[in-house]
Amino acid sequence: MIDRRAHLATPAPGTCEWVLSYPRFKDWISSGRSDVLHLTGDMGSGKTTMMSFLSHHIRSYHTADHVKSVSRPFTVCSFFCSDQHHRFRDAVWILRGLLFQLLENNLNLQKSMHTSITSLGDIPAENWNQSLLWPRLKAGLNSPLTGPVVLIIDALDECQQGSISLLLENIGSLLEQ
Repeated sequence: MIDRRAHLATPAPGTCEWVLSYPRFKDWISSGRSDVLHLTGDMGSGKTTMMSFLSHHIRSYHTADHVKSVSRPFTVCSFFCSDQHHRFRDAVWILRGLLFQLLENNLNLQKSMHTSITSLGDIPAENWNQSLLWPRLKAGLNSPLTGPVVLIIDALDECQQGSISLLLENIGSLLEQ
């Protein structure tokens, strides 16, 4: 799987940390509900660096599971779009990346979704589409085996509009549940 995460610049020490005390971030991360934190800024202002910082930092956060009286770590799935390569600006690749990350460190979820995921092997990867991948990602996100998940999708403005509209619609409907 092609992944831009490994190629992103590491923030200089002491930078980006301001966002952790930013009231909107604190409210969002502690809310316990599905919601969007939308960060905007001018081109070249460091949004991708900030998203990279947050994707690493949020992994250390835990959320209280009041039903089981335990604290659960966040699963962070991120995709960093770019207009430089077709795989980084297409919703199918975004879904592939998010689904892979959701499953890669959750053996129980892998086992639970085994049949659904292995059935993808019967279909050539170039024929995968949002209608095929979205239900699997949604099932994984809604699984009680998953725990709290943060999805970070950076640079959506660099994606193909026709490709991204359905993805945003699906994410919106997931948030309304």
